[in-house]
Amino acid sequence: MGRRIPILGYDVDPAGGRLIVNNEEAAIVREIFTLFEQYGSARWALAEIERRGWKLKSWTTRRGAFRTGTRFSISSLRRLLSNVLYTGMVRSKDQLYPGEHAAIIEYETWSRVQNLIGERQSFARGKMRNKHLALLNGLLYCEACSARMVYTYASKNNRRYPYYVCTNACKNGWGQCPAKSLPAKDIEDSVLERVRAA
Repeated sequence: MGRRIPILGYDVDPAGGRLIVNNEEAAIVREIFTLFEQYGSARWALAEIERRGWKLKSWTTRRGAFRTGTRFSISSLRRLLSNVLYTGMVRSKDQLYPGEHAAIIEYETWSRVQNLIGERQSFARGKMRNKHLALLNGLLYCEACSARMVYTYASKNNRRYPYYVCTNACKNGWGQCPAKSLPAKDIEDSVLERVRAA
């Protein structure tokens, strides 16, 4: 079957090569799914993951070299949330089959998260300025690190919270930029007021 890529929440059984649940990591995986459903935004979930100090899986190669788990990114978060292995299933030729490993996430939970990823554009990367009439998308620059700021939003309790976020924070995690984000309405109203005054 070849070498398995380490996955947070599971260990590889040395006796047979199948996946066995790592209970401590599995609790983190479940909480990550819960955070993403709660916030409806990859960036907000990523910020909380970073605040809690959670990392990707540490593992040891077949040759005995230890690999420390790295920080989560937007792409690694998406891979985790999209991984059907967590439901106890395996994918083959676009079909799902019961696996030999135990589930960490209920299939219903996993399905809800896939809908959030697809329908709410929770992983959108600033391509929404025309659709959402973001006045300043791509025109703002972060005061702390001079990176461009882009428009995005988070959904919570059926409400949408638009904001501008530093692209450095988007790509590398909010811990890398002290400026964090700016509420879209506040900054847009401020700019419009200055334009009117001028």
